[in-house]
Amino acid sequence: MGILFLTIIIRLGMKFIRHKKISTISRIDKELQMTYMDWGFTASFTKQALINARSETVFQKPMFSDTILEGRCIVPATGYFEWLKEGRNKIKYSVFMEDHTLFSMAGVYRILKQSPSQYVYQVSILTKEATPDIAWLHNRMPLILDSSIEKTIWMLI
Repeated sequence: MGILFLTIIIRLGMKFIRHKKISTISRIDKELQMTYMDWGFTASFTKQALINARSETVFQKPMFSDTILEGRCIVPATGYFEWLKEGRNKIKYSVFMEDHTLFSMAGVYRILKQSPSQYVYQVSILTKEATPDIAWLHNRMPLILDSSIEKTIWMLI
């Protein structure tokens, strides 16, 4: 699997706005479902949503330790963005598969009850140490599930 990089835009003092909802494939009520979820876990100790979780420590972190067992999901994507800081500028890179195909990132989700009849679904994408071909851009990258077997195992464990 090859990854290709494409410089998109130089960022000069603009605020990056991320998508607030992302598509997921999750097992809800024992059935696989495609669901839009809020991207990021909210927490009282930070103003920003936790959009990523380190795969190496996810079992030890209280925020994710319950969800990693029962709230696994797949986040389908055609690419993702990383920012490279050069002096005062940031360069936005789009990272995607060499053949531009859809790929699957491992995620964890949770369901928060806001009222007796209203629930909020939140998802965080698992990350791992970057592979050598992307480490020059960022030291972390999404945990990509390469094969059907990996996706099946991820959703069943």
